[in-house]
Amino acid sequence: MAISDAEISRTHLAYIERYPEEAVLLAEPVERLRQGSDFDSRRTFPVHVTAGALLVRDGVEILLSGHRAYGLTLQPGGHLEPVDTTLVDAAVRELAEETGTGAEAVRPVPQTPAYVEYGCAVTR
Repeated sequence: MAISDAEISRTHLAYIERYPEEAVLLAEPVERLRQGSDFDSRRTFPVHVTAGALLVRDGVEILLSGHRAYGLTLQPGGHLEPVDTTLVDAAVRELAEETGTGAEAVRPVPQTPAYVEYGCAVTR
């Protein structure tokens, strides 16, 4: 079962409740979530959702990886898949796929995202 738009909206709003100083910055995706649909699909534009994970070991080390398409160092993550039931599930799956870390060895903390990024391509 794919992640529903309602789940995406709940998670996004939980993030804004945790980080209210970002409410203005993230007002546009909130509005798009109210108006749109199928944000779990990578074919949905101008907005679609991806999930990533920060793997922290001993509270000191953070695992990052090279993103082939962007040429940047980022946290492991990627597009949602139909097998994902929550955004946390998607993040753990992506972490396991990209790093070989067994999903069973991962303890997701917290359930609310640590970071939400929103960018919109401008067309002329």
